[in-house]
Amino acid sequence: MKSIVIYNSKRGSTEQYARWIAQDIKAEQCIALEHADFHSLDQFDVVVFGGWIRGSGIVGLDKLKKSVPEIFSRLVIFGVGISRLTPENYMQIVDINLSTKDDRWNNVPLHVLPGRYDPSQVAGLDKFLMAVSKRVMISGRVSDKDQGAMEMKAAIEKGVDRMDRKAVEPVVKSVYKICGISPVADASDDSAVDEKDRNSGGEGSGQDGGGDPADTDAIMREMLSRHDQE
Repeated sequence: MKSIVIYNSKRGSTEQYARWIAQDIKAEQCIALEHADFHSLDQFDVVVFGGWIRGSGIVGLDKLKKSVPEIFSRLVIFGVGISRLTPENYMQIVDINLSTKDDRWNNVPLHVLPGRYDPSQVAGLDKFLMAVSKRVMISGRVSDKDQGAMEMKAAIEKGVDRMDRKAVEPVVKSVYKICGISPVADASDDSAVDEKDRNSGGEGSGQDGGGDPADTDAIMREMLSRHDQE
């Protein structure tokens, strides 16, 4: 299996996940989006793309879709954010990122991974958007009984770190499923992974999205099952 991992990371969380995935699938390359050569992707059996989530959109994914529109059959996507994952916001992420006139994109695996947010590292548009989100939550339009909203409010104010090495497991499974092979038990080979891959990175995952690693795979299966029954 010949694979490549392409990531769009702002403060390190998405890059860290990309490098963990590259390590586990023994990818030939793990490369930032701005350095990716789209014309060379034909040589790979599977392409993994990851980006940070802002407003439920996976930042950078549109560039890949426009540059390589026929890549859907060998693509696995992951987004990184800080909101707790629910079936509703997962489907919102799917709709925003995979809705297209080409129905074949509906079958692309999309995983949501829990990220990290450090208020002290955020500035500009991202800081403004997070401030708006916080104002919405304290304005009375969001119930104090909404645990997810209250957790998000606390995360915006104090920061949060939900990074989890095990969260990449569903992504790795999707990669091997596309290639029709069983996962390799030993993920210790560090091909395409350099020394900084072992560090935890520093990205306060820009905006909303995210979720618990244990929940993501189950939510995907549930929502896909509902889709099949419609």
